[in-house]
Amino acid sequence: MASPVEHASFLPPVLTFLAAAGIAVDMLYDHLLARRWPRDMPTPGPGTLEEVSARFYRTAAGDLGECLPEHARLVLTRMADDDWLASYRELGNVRLALEGIRRRLSARAAAACPLPRAADVFAAEPAGFEADFEAFWPELTARVTQVRVAGELAGD
Repeated sequence: MASPVEHASFLPPVLTFLAAAGIAVDMLYDHLLARRWPRDMPTPGPGTLEEVSARFYRTAAGDLGECLPEHARLVLTRMADDDWLASYRELGNVRLALEGIRRRLSARAAAACPLPRAADVFAAEPAGFEADFEAFWPELTARVTQVRVAGELAGD
């Protein structure tokens, strides 16, 4: 399966040289998915975005909680408390998240990666990103189904 960055034919030049372009594309695709929910979900769907994100937070805390470093557990708690995944419906929240990621990068990497600008690039020309997402979504859902079926066959 191609990564979102490999799939993104529309990525403007400002994103193609960013060391963190994958992060930007992932976050922008999260925005598109949150906005389009539940339209792109199979029927019957897995529930509302808020229900699915709550299940994710519970599962992550349960399955990964003890494996995560303390800081990551705190971030996961904050994510759940504020429902970051559902909040990505709003591009402003994606911009805030990208700014937070940029602040956590090393000073050198942060200077070379104007991550929050990615939200502005998206806002200026969303149709190209949406077209890339439309092309990537069937591939992603097919891969998730394949992994799920393999897990069921293995008894996971």
